[in-house]
Amino acid sequence: MEGNRWDFFKIFVRLILFIFAFLVLVQWMTLACRQLNRDWTNHLLVATSNPFLALFIGLLITALVQSSSVVISMLVAMVASDTLAFESAVFMVMGANIGTTVTSTFVSLGYVTRRKEFRKAIAAATAHDFFNIFTAVLLLPLEYFFGILSHSATRLADLATLPWEANFFTEINLSLWVFLPIAEYLQGFFVSGLLGLVAAFSLLFLILKNIAYQLQDLLLKKSGYRLESGVLAHPFKSLGLGVLITGLVQSSSLITSLVVPVVASNQLSLKKAFPFIMGANIGTTFTALLAALPASEAALSLAFSHLLFNVFGVLFFFPLPWLRNLPVRLARRLGRATLKNRLIGFSYIMLTFFVVPFFLIFLTKGKITVRQYEYIQQLPVEYPNKGEQGEDTLKKKGEHL
Repeated sequence: MEGNRWDFFKIFVRLILFIFAFLVLVQWMTLACRQLNRDWTNHLLVATSNPFLALFIGLLITALVQSSSVVISMLVAMVASDTLAFESAVFMVMGANIGTTVTSTFVSLGYVTRRKEFRKAIAAATAHDFFNIFTAVLLLPLEYFFGILSHSATRLADLATLPWEANFFTEINLSLWVFLPIAEYLQGFFVSGLLGLVAAFSLLFLILKNIAYQLQDLLLKKSGYRLESGVLAHPFKSLGLGVLITGLVQSSSLITSLVVPVVASNQLSLKKAFPFIMGANIGTTFTALLAALPASEAALSLAFSHLLFNVFGVLFFFPLPWLRNLPVRLARRLGRATLKNRLIGFSYIMLTFFVVPFFLIFLTKGKITVRQYEYIQQLPVEYPNKGEQGEDTLKKKGEHL
């Protein structure tokens, strides 16, 4: 008993240190972004002002990093430093939600030599994919034309800041007195903002992985927790449990990856596991909210847009059983097709997460839309393509839309 308490205490202390380090690293990324070359940041602002390009950039980066929490924490820092426009970052958040599902899909590849288990494993993994893809397809036009996510998130951020006028951060100014001096000291080792950003991003990735594994050890191993059909039998309980566990572990990639072998081994049906996966999507948004608390209101709005993306997805799919089962049915069909030809599964992963995003990013390189052209006119005069000489060229390029 004493040994268990001591283990719990050690894990708790490590978590406190990791969370402190996480907040320092977010502040460091914000500082590094402010020191980036202005030409580079202007090009980034223009590129991401295309919503489709922003979405696929977010998808590709997250698929490569395999952590939406890391990518969205970086986006929070970039928005806080005005390196990235909030409206553009919202579309990158949509892409990051799709990209994070690649981890559980990779886990399903571990069953490739066992045909029947592979069918169930890839179905469990791709149900998560289809949920996020459908949610993005639903919300992308609503955000583009009506700003449903950005306006709602900004409103929530306004409401959230009202009771925080005399809160812990503003009274003691923890960011200014603690996080910022450490961030400035760390950035002092690097000659450029870009190198500092890469270093902070890499350390943030390691920190969040360690937080996830520490809590995995605490919640899943120490408590003897098991994903059994009895625990996840009711959809509402399953959804709530997914929110709770992922909110504590701070990694939907890890939690959904744990579901894959349980479904593959026939201990749990995909239909019962899917509400848990939807809950995991909501739970993972707490990381961005934590990162945004000591940052700007725009950064907090971005964190709320991440939360709202997943909440809207759940509100659309969860209430009606036939709609809730739509991603499940498609995932099962993909699983059956993969059983006949395993190349289909591999092709799906490569096309969805790497080939298509990279191809679309490459196609749009060097082309601008009318929306991007209008955005360019609002940039500072030092933007290299803005001015009397380049304006006719930009107008011609803008006619591509």
